[in-house]
Amino acid sequence: MTIENLKLFTSNYSYIFFDLDDTIYPISDYDKGAFKNICNKLFSASNIEIGYEWLLNNKYGILGDRLFLNFLKHFHLPLDLENVCTKMYQSYNCDTLSKNNSLYQFVYDLKKQGKFLFLLTNGNYKRQERKIQALGLSEIFDGIAIGDPQVSNDLMKPNIDIAKHFGINTNKNKCLMIGDNEYIDGGFARNVKIDFVKFKFPI
Repeated sequence: MTIENLKLFTSNYSYIFFDLDDTIYPISDYDKGAFKNICNKLFSASNIEIGYEWLLNNKYGILGDRLFLNFLKHFHLPLDLENVCTKMYQSYNCDTLSKNNSLYQFVYDLKKQGKFLFLLTNGNYKRQERKIQALGLSEIFDGIAIGDPQVSNDLMKPNIDIAKHFGINTNKNKCLMIGDNEYIDGGFARNVKIDFVKFKFPI
């Protein structure tokens, strides 16, 4: 679905839930900056690009489940650096994220139309919060729920309690969930019995 089609699709809804990663913005923007920082720390200047390309190419492959451990094994680096890599990834300052490469203007326009907007994202709380701040989203959304599995599952999609957290009666209001993941985002929509549209931010 294109952004133009999404504009038409949202016109009939008063309450709209958005996913963050790969919906509001492309997560590859985050990965590129975080991976480059990791490689800058671990490699000499001549090998930074090699390590960087390996991480980008393998994040979603068969080695992605333990990406940093497999990365260290591949380049014969000490395996006890896995925790260091993970911490660096989680703490990246989001310099590569930009409002201009996101749905910021689209969401801002929806807010001006009087829509009620809510942002739902799963992941490390501090990491997701930095993304939200970098993209200027906290000033637009009426409510934000960050479901951190290390803290609690209460606000993690597809948990039905998220709608209750915001005090929204999904039976009485015309609601829509927009996200890139049919199982997580679509699962939330099915659980609370609202409409769902799959949308992945153009890269």
